[in-house]
Amino acid sequence: MIQLKGIKKTYNTDERKVHALKGVTLDMRDSEFVCVLGPSGCGKTTLLNIIGGLDRYTSGDLIIDGKSTKHFTDVDWDTYRSRKVGFVFQSYNLISHQTVLENVETALVISGIGREERRKRAIQALVDVGLSEHLRKTPRQLSGGEMQRVAIARALVNNPKMILADEPTGALDSENSVKIMDLLKEISKDRLVVMVTHNAELASEYATRTIRMKDGLVVTDDKPFKATDTEKKQEEKKKKQSHMPYTLAAKLSIKNLAGKKIRTALTSVASSIAIIGIALVLACHNGLNAFIDKVQKDTMSSVPITVSTSDYNYQIDEILGYINSTAKGDEEKGPIESVLINHALKNMQPQNITNEISTHFVDYLKGLDSNRVRYDAVKNVSKRVYKNVRLPIYSNTEILKEVSVLDDAKKWACLPPDRSILEDQYHLVAGKYPENPEELLLVVDKNSAVADTVLATYLLDVYAIDEEKTHYTYEEILNTPELNEYHLVLNDDYYVERDGGFYADKTISLAKHIHKYYRSETLLSTIEGELNKNEFIKLINELGVKVNCFDVVPETDGGSKTLKIVGIIKLNDDTQYGMFTSPIAYLPSLNELVIENSYSSAIVQAQFNDTSVSVLDRSVIATGDKIRLNNILSDLGYAELPTKIKFYPNTIEDKDYLIEYLDAYNETNGDNPDITYTDNVGAIIDVVRIVVGSVSAILLALTSISLIVSSIMIGIITYVSVIERTKEIGVLRSVGARKKDVVRLFVTETGVIGLVAGICGLLLTMLIAIPLNTVMGNLTGVTGFVFLRWWNYIAIVLGSSLLTVMAGFIPSLLASKKDPVKALRSE
Repeated sequence: MIQLKGIKKTYNTDERKVHALKGVTLDMRDSEFVCVLGPSGCGKTTLLNIIGGLDRYTSGDLIIDGKSTKHFTDVDWDTYRSRKVGFVFQSYNLISHQTVLENVETALVISGIGREERRKRAIQALVDVGLSEHLRKTPRQLSGGEMQRVAIARALVNNPKMILADEPTGALDSENSVKIMDLLKEISKDRLVVMVTHNAELASEYATRTIRMKDGLVVTDDKPFKATDTEKKQEEKKKKQSHMPYTLAAKLSIKNLAGKKIRTALTSVASSIAIIGIALVLACHNGLNAFIDKVQKDTMSSVPITVSTSDYNYQIDEILGYINSTAKGDEEKGPIESVLINHALKNMQPQNITNEISTHFVDYLKGLDSNRVRYDAVKNVSKRVYKNVRLPIYSNTEILKEVSVLDDAKKWACLPPDRSILEDQYHLVAGKYPENPEELLLVVDKNSAVADTVLATYLLDVYAIDEEKTHYTYEEILNTPELNEYHLVLNDDYYVERDGGFYADKTISLAKHIHKYYRSETLLSTIEGELNKNEFIKLINELGVKVNCFDVVPETDGGSKTLKIVGIIKLNDDTQYGMFTSPIAYLPSLNELVIENSYSSAIVQAQFNDTSVSVLDRSVIATGDKIRLNNILSDLGYAELPTKIKFYPNTIEDKDYLIEYLDAYNETNGDNPDITYTDNVGAIIDVVRIVVGSVSAILLALTSISLIVSSIMIGIITYVSVIERTKEIGVLRSVGARKKDVVRLFVTETGVIGLVAGICGLLLTMLIAIPLNTVMGNLTGVTGFVFLRWWNYIAIVLGSSLLTVMAGFIPSLLASKKDPVKALRSE
């Protein structure tokens, strides 16, 4: 039951106030066909809109089923329109980009009816108005009468208590007008129908009650009705509020965008330009970080975190190192370039004493998680080796025959006990892996090459007198003793006890060696034509500064063990830096062999005898300098505890775990001395990460400027869409959509644009990444340098959608504030 009590409506304009209704009082029955007649501007449509909840009265009261609406909220009015009112308009007000069936279903969706139920009810409503054959058509494919019947079906589908029709036949011919009036007459049998019309003939023929208005007042009512207190008032049952679900908002948005394909495509592509810039910065940032992680992981093996009793500083390694050669090797020809032996050899001496590796610390390491960190406790002691070398000073004069050049193999690389660490970075290309202490490995880079200076430093290329020779084959190396054999000299065969208990080694400089074996005046006179005596002496003195010789005749020496290269391993193509800085690698058992032999040697036993005079500084024993004592014994080939512990974490996270584990030792080790570990790679990587992160942040900030421009563009386009869809806003409000539903509609539309823009941006980024990866692969040797992680894809798509939603929020808010009455009148 509808009751209007003294309803007044005043419109305020810039120039004056317009009193559309001046105090209308009416009671309407639950089922009757009411026609409201009157001239234009008398307030008919305003009265209809107030009854339907589209417009608000200025004063008075509208009572619905005995309940005053004076304190209704926007939500209450929205629910009222959705549940109890059905509107039929003169201009039909159908949503053009929806089908007939979807137009009718819209009211049910907003009312919260389930998919199956609303489809069934919508089809039945269309069947009832005679449109069962037009369900899938769009409004543009229908005649005027058919579109009005669709509007009536939409008004009826939610089974409202009243139908409000504003000039429903005003745009129809007489035949269709009759059909619509017959339909409304039938509807009024079980509900209230209020129709506004100018046609008095239709009113007299079909209406059960006619009300005439003039100047905002009711002047006649041919069948007035007054509700009495004894009439039963219907109790309003609490129903859930109307709302537009996201599915409907998305569907309406997508259909609207699909109807403007070119504009939508251009907008999405324009928005995606900013996305491409950000995506490329992130992709390059990912590639750089992945490359840094790869380098760090590789170098964690080549330069592992180390606890060492001594810090050895080898000049040749520092300056030249075991560098990856840029030469392109040929595996079938051989891994090594042929070079002349130079004189860049240096005796190595321990420079800085750093740690005491105690039994307590070794025991502490037993608690380290071996699944995360593997470690190699190395007793890296001096291993003196010599090799027969021929050094041609001038090619046309045989000045020197073979000399035994001495080297300390302490700089050789000790193989990790776990071969899987090795096989992560290298693979065997020739020969076999060592099986006993006397067997060695030759290490080459991914080009099967070794730097020239390294060949000389490690006494590998000792017979390279042929300047035209550019390589050795694998077979030549493995089968040529002059190339693959070294002679290990043990203590008792190396140190000689002199008078007074002092020990001296059998090493002399190259200059002394030449004078000792080649001091014949005849020999010197034979080279007078090319080199005078003074120049020759000056030359050998210069050579003698760098090169030491083993002062025995190798052919008659029995005090040595032969060490032989039995296999060649090569750096994997996907490994940037290997664990070995030396081209020669040996088994840990070689250290044990030397240690066992050195312990029983005379010079080492002399160090344990306090009364003896030895090569040791007496102050070492007297002061109990245990660290220095261990270092000197290590230099003599003996060690009780590890001299170096190398740690091999599996991942970067495992490296962090290791550092925490080592730090915890220093905090809880009691009276035991602290240990110091070196993580040079980590320190460098941290600096590199800071630089990369800073550069990436700056690039992201710069590319974000384009996002601002894109956001402004999206806001403008959304506002244009609001203007274009103003009538649709009025239609949705008339069937119960709330203000927040209108906001949701346009926010969803902008979100769809952002989603499409994000996807387009990612697709274009992936296309651009193809040539970029090709270029970066040629420059760095790393494949897939530019890439996005899975969470980058999600973040970019979500970020793009969120950004466009934010950009379109203000226009969406303006859309929600539009007066539904004015919106319905817009064209």
